[in-house]
Amino acid sequence: MNTTLTGRERHFGADEVIVSKTDLKGRITYANRVFLNIAGLTLKQAIGAPHSLIRHPHMPRCVFKLLWTRIEAGHEVFAYVLNRAMNGDHYWVLAHVTPSYGADGRITGFHSNRRVPKKATVDSVFVPLYAELRAIYADLWPKMAEWNTRLVEFADGEHA
Repeated sequence: MNTTLTGRERHFGADEVIVSKTDLKGRITYANRVFLNIAGLTLKQAIGAPHSLIRHPHMPRCVFKLLWTRIEAGHEVFAYVLNRAMNGDHYWVLAHVTPSYGADGRITGFHSNRRVPKKATVDSVFVPLYAELRAIYADLWPKMAEWNTRLVEFADGEHA
């Protein structure tokens, strides 16, 4: 995979749906042609790979935290997601992610359908929102590391 971002946006048709399925650990178990084409993957590359393979570094981690918390609890999620193709291009999707259930009623994996989002919504709402979330995280990360160090010191008895 090319880790360099190209800044080029990829597109798929408004009449197309990206479909993928994963196991409980987020490893791809199914990918349709639209998914493979836009991500720049072969079926062999996709099956068994972590779905995070297409995660764009500008996508706030807190969005994925919320997504995983909800679907692991059995809820569906709709989310605007920025993905990265294997060559470093990017593409936006409106994702609908749901748990998949076995005959015993237990969650066996996850199913995601993605459609073309409205560009105006992406540009006016999600680009600025996600930039703000990344800035908040960047500001908090050093503080969180410091707090973690303090908590470890406290737990080790160095608080006297």
